[in-house]
Amino acid sequence: MARIPLPFARQFGARSDLYVSSEELINWWAHKTEVRGKDTYVLMQRPGLTSVGIIGFGPHRGSLEHKGKMYVVSGNGFYSVDATEAVTFIGSLNTFTGRVGMASNGTQLMIVDGQDGWIYSTLTLLWTQITDLDFVDAQQVVFFHGRFIVIKPNTGEFYISALYDGFTWASLDFAVAEVDPDNLVSLIISHEQLWLLGEVTTQAFLDTGNILFPYEAQPGGTIEWGIAARWSIAKGDNTVIWLAKTSTGQANVVKATGFSPQVISSAALEEAMGRYTTLNDAYAFVLKPNERSLFYVLTFPTENVTWVYDFVTDLWHQWSSHNLGRFNAATHCFFNNKHYIGSATDGLLYRLDATVYADGGSPLVRKATTQPHSDSQNMILWHSLEILFEAGNGLLIGQGSDPQCMLRWSDNAGHTYGNSIWRSMGKMGEYGVRAVWNKLGRSRNRVYELTVTDPVKSTIVGAFAEVTKANN
Repeated sequence: MARIPLPFARQFGARSDLYVSSEELINWWAHKTEVRGKDTYVLMQRPGLTSVGIIGFGPHRGSLEHKGKMYVVSGNGFYSVDATEAVTFIGSLNTFTGRVGMASNGTQLMIVDGQDGWIYSTLTLLWTQITDLDFVDAQQVVFFHGRFIVIKPNTGEFYISALYDGFTWASLDFAVAEVDPDNLVSLIISHEQLWLLGEVTTQAFLDTGNILFPYEAQPGGTIEWGIAARWSIAKGDNTVIWLAKTSTGQANVVKATGFSPQVISSAALEEAMGRYTTLNDAYAFVLKPNERSLFYVLTFPTENVTWVYDFVTDLWHQWSSHNLGRFNAATHCFFNNKHYIGSATDGLLYRLDATVYADGGSPLVRKATTQPHSDSQNMILWHSLEILFEAGNGLLIGQGSDPQCMLRWSDNAGHTYGNSIWRSMGKMGEYGVRAVWNKLGRSRNRVYELTVTDPVKSTIVGAFAEVTKANN
């Protein structure tokens, strides 16, 4: 009999390839650490959600920190949230759905929704619609060196406001990203440069201080990647990251420091995206839930799935919310040293909290599979399986007072599974409890799947099996 390690999947690997099709990692991620001088991985659960309250009718459409407050668009309402989490209604938009662009110049907060533009002034406290006839129906806005910048829909043109004045626009204050005739789709500011992302190319512009028009194309600042979804672009780890595409049409997630993008999407993600019917509604944000992690959170609402890229390990996993499929987060804002999440389905506002193991009263369902263990020549006899948790984290009363984990397995590479068998993860203070399953039968190709739903900490340190081989 041999005692062997049985590693869990390090990233989601649901591909058509039979032997990796079963690898799942949902609401857990593989955190790299060092034990006795060797790199190893432990599974850590994603932070839970604490309900702050209801803002408007929802869904949440955008949020931004500005002058010591968080500003939120939910439904057709515009609101402020202060450091005590008190909510104040400010004004209304003419639209009720669709993401909004938001940017601040220090005294003015500008909101665009593809139909109108609005300004909230922290000096006058007035909420006013932009009425300048030269303003275009922008969907996104950025602020760069004194001016708001927007893209004119279905063109290669971008327009600039008057200096520190989002109310004033001129019909001739525009330029064209001319490196390729594709339409502009999105824009972002990175490293003192304006990045303009088109359908198949990206071009960077500099502020040259030209009195006629201040922004000019960066020499050599062209990238042969466009953007497949305008709201997928984000910044993190000193880089820009987005759902990109080229003239060939295949979508990849790329990150770029400078003008050299690196494809970071996994084979599993690319295979999944190749089957998606809709890519252009994807949206993303970057968040740092603790000092050791940084995530790019990419949601495909039509496909009902959220993929998460770990900047530290370059691995992908999934986040989901109970009974929804994807992670229920339309917006993210880091404000007052907290992460705030706006619901994609209603007006609820949440705090993301690593010490909470539920989603606003709903279960936080964590699921992981082991890496496939197979032997084409021999049957494997499974005498026992032991999974090592940080045990003893049970609650005083209620669900989670005797927290359970559920194990089932598949002998056909994850295509079908048997019934779940439950084991305790240790009541409060039962630090020595081990989750052990005995007499697990035989197989040539087995995958184990573990699920935890109780609202307790569920860090997985490792898994070991006792096995022997048979010659038939």
